[in-house]
Amino acid sequence: QNVAIALARLGPGGTEELAAALRNLGDSLGAESASRVAAEGAERLMEVWPEEKVLKPLVDYAQNGGDIEPLRDVERQLLPLLALTRMHQRLRLLLLSGSLERRVKEALGQIDLVRNACSEIQASGFLRELLAVVVMLFN
Repeated sequence: QNVAIALARLGPGGTEELAAALRNLGDSLGAESASRVAAEGAERLMEVWPEEKVLKPLVDYAQNGGDIEPLRDVERQLLPLLALTRMHQRLRLLLLSGSLERRVKEALGQIDLVRNACSEIQASGFLRELLAVVVMLFN
């Protein structure tokens, strides 16, 4: 039921869009293909994604070319996603790729702070005097 809710929030065609984004992760990890809708859907879906043993009968049915007509709506919507392997890992990667640019900017900002601190330490006259006193006392 939770999966049905998450899939319904994707909207019409959302499952196919999410499946395409997950399928093309290796092509563009910058996540151009991972639209905001796909990323939001991935987050919701990752929280409620069933265990593999629960999905196994549906995967087997789809692989054997079973007719999709008797399937429930939620099962039909799951079919494009079930064709992908390592689904949970792909969803996690999609989420990470969506926040990659922000994380890089944060890391570069922190690196700049460390560089500035190092420059201030190197230029500090007081620290030089303090270190000179320490060397004289303990040598």
